[in-house]
Amino acid sequence: QVTFSEPADAPDIKTLAGDWHSIPLEIQGGVPYLAAELSNTDGELVAVRLLADTGARGAVLLSHGTHQGLPLPTAYFETMSQGLSGDIAGRMTMSDSLVLGNYPLETLPVDYALAGGEDESNSNGLVGNEVLRRFNLIFDYHNDRLLLSPNQLFAEPMFADRSGLQIRPHQLGGIIRQIAPGSGAADSGLQVGDIITTFNTTPVSMHTIWELKRALASDAQ
Repeated sequence: QVTFSEPADAPDIKTLAGDWHSIPLEIQGGVPYLAAELSNTDGELVAVRLLADTGARGAVLLSHGTHQGLPLPTAYFETMSQGLSGDIAGRMTMSDSLVLGNYPLETLPVDYALAGGEDESNSNGLVGNEVLRRFNLIFDYHNDRLLLSPNQLFAEPMFADRSGLQIRPHQLGGIIRQIAPGSGAADSGLQVGDIITTFNTTPVSMHTIWELKRALASDAQ
């Protein structure tokens, strides 16, 4: 559920029911950025600046070369995603934790974009809906803050899509748009343009394609 309100109606955090926390937002060009801490490949917590992107499907997408404390992972699998600038090749690994305000999320997939990732306004990447959907959120642009409260999804584990497939809706199912080199999909014989019509006896449609993408996820590191 999404609700819009006038600046004068911004909530007082003290009056909100539940466990809410406020973290600063920096608005650049109408786009919200936030500060967080993320475990790097050595397990060290690193301060990062991330675009808060509720439209991005993944958990965290980092842009290679934007932070010396975020080297590329040496244990990874290849990924292929899509951004505003086009296709993004990446290396996916599992991070120990991401800390937003007072809330640590443990064991989450982090995609390191080799090129074409989010790096506007000195950001290190973006935090996507796989993380943000675990909170009730209030974007208070007027007061440059994000109010967040863990919801019933907060404790759900986060898995990584190891398939290497970039899949988009199609009238016949889900069409394969890109296949990451060196991925399991590349070795399987699947080709760009193939259409997946069924998975686990479930027909693929506009309504079930996200279930297909979740079925491709795995907790293996």
